[in-house]
Amino acid sequence: MAKINWRNVVLYTVVLSIPFFAISCAMEVTKLKGHNKTSNELEHTRGLLKELSDGKLGADRVSIAFSKELPEYVKGSDVFFVMGRCNFSWSNMQFEVDINKTRWYYQPLRRKLMLLAHEFGHCQCVNFTHTDKKLKDGCASHYMNGQLPQDNCIDKHWNRYVKQMKEGC
Repeated sequence: MAKINWRNVVLYTVVLSIPFFAISCAMEVTKLKGHNKTSNELEHTRGLLKELSDGKLGADRVSIAFSKELPEYVKGSDVFFVMGRCNFSWSNMQFEVDINKTRWYYQPLRRKLMLLAHEFGHCQCVNFTHTDKKLKDGCASHYMNGQLPQDNCIDKHWNRYVKQMKEGC
């Protein structure tokens, strides 16, 4: 019978568990408690996004809910409100979209669709990151811009943004 080298067993166990521990901590920091309900309005808007993007965005495997926990931050003299956020829920083991409930109700439909497209871009197309390229008129060149475009830009370039949504991941 072969002799077990316990020193190596312990060493390998510790070394191999470090990456798992780091991933676990990162996910727990991201979000511990998952969604437990959604709203009819969010689900209706998700359905509109699916239709608009030819089914490329708005996957059912990504849950969506209103949240009161989205931060506000100050940059210079400007105050920015986080309208939405993609998270990974450790408890539900899935990606989730959180929407700022207070801000949601003040937005026109196209802006809501842009917001959902952007957040589903993060959650559904995991490698989608922000692009801050601008068009000549100063409007965002892509719906994955780091800041939600102003309403006049959304209206002016709506067809461009919809075409990008239809391209999917």
